[in-house]
Amino acid sequence: MLPRTHRARELRQTQTSYEALLWQLVRDRRVLNLKFRRQRPFGCYYLDFFCEDLNLVVELEGMQHLDEKQMAHDTERTSFLESRGLTVLRIRNEELADLTQALRKIEIVARDLQSRKST
Repeated sequence: MLPRTHRARELRQTQTSYEALLWQLVRDRRVLNLKFRRQRPFGCYYLDFFCEDLNLVVELEGMQHLDEKQMAHDTERTSFLESRGLTVLRIRNEELADLTQALRKIEIVARDLQSRKST
């Protein structure tokens, strides 16, 4: 079994085209000057995109996430992450067809988290 950092690196190197697209949009603090990391190990999971400043997880979902068994796994995963204080935002791959709307969705959640953090 590979160490977690090696597995995370492997996941980054074999990313899907949708992950590559979203990474180009959020990398280098391009969204509200927030730093996102890819395939961040957390507990027994790897987070697709993670903003540590806001404890925001952005997960991309392909067609496999429509499978009943996968949906149950996703629900369990979200519950685990939320119980650790993280906010999980799920974006379906097809939502990336409208990049402006997908970014707006991330920005809305991020702004909400920023406002909560400042109060």
